[in-house]
Order: sequence, then C-alpha cells, then structure tokens
Amino acid sequence: MERNINALDDVEVDVQHIINMLWRSRWLFFAVICVASTVGFIYASLAKPVFEAKAIIAPVSQEKQSGMLNKLGGLASLAGISVGSQSDPKNYLAIIKSTRFHKHFIEKEKLLKTLYSDCLSKGGGWINECEKKPPTHLEAAVKLKNILEIKEDQKTGLITVSMQDNDSELVASVVNRFIFTSNLFLRDKARTQTEKNIKFLSEELKKTRELEIKNVLYSMLEKEMQSKKLVGNKDEFAFEVIDPAYIPKERIYPNRRLILVSSVALGVFISCIIVFLLPAFRKKGINPR
Repeated sequence: MERNINALDDVEVDVQHIINMLWRSRWLFFAVICVASTVGFIYASLAKPVFEAKAIIAPVSQEKQSGMLNKLGGLASLAGISVGSQSDPKNYLAIIKSTRFHKHFIEKEKLLKTLYSDCLSKGGGWINECEKKPPTHLEAAVKLKNILEIKEDQKTGLITVSMQDNDSELVASVVNRFIFTSNLFLRDKARTQTEKNIKFLSEELKKTRELEIKNVLYSMLEKEMQSKKLVGNKDEFAFEVIDPAYIPKERIYPNRRLILVSSVALGVFISCIIVFLLPAFRKKGINPR
C-alpha cells in the first residue's frame, strides 16, 4: 500500500516538474510554434493551387448490333472472311487509354505547348531546357497519361475520367474534349472498317459463282450496310456522358487548414523536444549557442 502511495507521489512530482519546465520556457515554446505556423502559412499561401475536374461516362451498349452480325459467323467462315466491322466495345477503353490515342488527341487539339507552358516565353517560343530539345508529341502523350486518369468501376461499369492541373478551366476543357474526341475517333474507326468490309464483300460477290457462298455474302453485305447506318453521325458512339466535367471552384491542394494544423502540431512537438533536451545539455556542460 505504501509503495502505491509513493508511486503516485512520484508521478505527481514528475507531472509538476514537466509543467514547471514548460512554464519556465514558455517564451521559447510559443516562439517555436509561431515560427512553424508562419512557415506553414507562407507555404500554404505561395504554393500553386491544384484543381481537379471529373466526368463520368458509360460504354454504349451495342449488343443488338453484335448479335445480328454474330449469327452469320459460321457461314462467313465459308467465304474466308470475318463478320462484323465494329470494334469490340471491350476494347474501346483500352484504345482511349493507349499512348497512341493520347498522341492523336494532343495533335488534334494542339495541346503540346499547353502541356509545356512552363517552357514557353511570352512570345510563344521555347525556353529553358525545352529550347535545346523541344518536347515531342510522344513525350507530351506520356505526360498527359500521368495527369489524366481513366478509371473503370468494375461493379457498375461506369468510367471516371479526371485530370489535375493548376488551371481550373484547362482541366475541365481537356476532360470534356478528351471524351468527345474518343467518341469521334472510335466512330470514324468503325465507319472506316465497315466501308472496307463492304468494298471487300462487293468485290467477292462479283468473283463468286457458287450460289451458297453468294447468299452468305449477300447476307453479310446487308448486315454491314446496317452497321454503317448504325454508326451514323452519333456524337456518343462509344461512350455516353453521364456527368460532364465542370470548372472546379475548390482546390484539392494545398489544404490550407490541414497545413496550418500540421504546422502548429509540428511546432508543439519541436518545442517539447527543445525544452526537455536543454537541461540535459546543461548537465553535461554543453552550451548550445
């Protein structure tokens, strides 16, 4: 019982000792906190803001179209050609994620200098490291892939296209234009393939004399003509826009409140270390000047 009482007395003495130490060094304590807070405030004020724009899209269902064409798959093998001019919708996402498509998008939208604006002079010429070696469209495509994210939700099938940059208007514009260009690119690709198939089938019909194969070719040609009509001039050929990107009003970085709170906490931590280490230095005869 006496040991427990002595232990409690020791704890009270230690707590009182700590409080006394902090009180004696209160000016140093608050000075360090003020310095840390000031540094955090300056950083939060001067750091470039980062904005993020997001758009949600959904793959356009083409099951009806694919089903009609696949019915002729067995017969088409007799003619030695493949049925269906449309790209597999499963491949659409892979196509727009590719470096090749990013390069196409940059060239079409003329985004090379926009992506390397920090290397441009007021007159629009290259400066700094870009002056000796101007960036290529391929390098710009790789850079764009790093800041423009395309993520698919495996549960819902919805796709989120997002981009982060210091320019709030730029991120919204690029995301929306990227989706529009994706649909345009895939639509033109499908139309081109359809036209090639129609030309091929028409030529085969002229060459073929066997009635069975001619019937197959006529059926395939009819389906390809239907496919061409389905492609049409739809703006949302491959992806339907559920929610377009809007110009963000709030920055995602820096979080000023978080930075200030973290600065104060860091100041308190450093202050405590300094206050508790000073007596140790003094006991060892070290004069921390």
